[in-house]
Amino acid sequence: MKTISPVAFVALTLSCACAYAQEQQLPGVQVTATAVRHYYVAPETVHALSGAYNMSNGQLMRLSDRRSKLYVDFDGRSNRLAAVADRVYRSDDGAMTLVASDDELLGEVTLSYVPRNGMARAGAAGDVVTLVARR
Repeated sequence: MKTISPVAFVALTLSCACAYAQEQQLPGVQVTATAVRHYYVAPETVHALSGAYNMSNGQLMRLSDRRSKLYVDFDGRSNRLAAVADRVYRSDDGAMTLVASDDELLGEVTLSYVPRNGMARAGAAGDVVTLVARR
């Protein structure tokens, strides 16, 4: 009678188990995720956007740079905005998006945001408001 070495026995057992698992439809969880992309913006570019802006609705918006990060103070809140594309910045929660004009001399930005419940003058809560701002 021939004997099988312990290593060969383990290898044979594992290959059979793998083949069996591939044939079975095992329940599982499917996870979908969006890749996080970092878009580099030079600190000088962020600094150039800093300042006070008069909004088209008469309110004042302030943009400030802190450690090369852009912050917007508006609608009773302060949000950090991260660059997601050239001249496009978005808050972490996606509730605010700022687009800077191509013409730096014009000093114009467009802010789209979901207003807080107390500030929802433009419509129902959850509506997106878009305002133009100039220095």
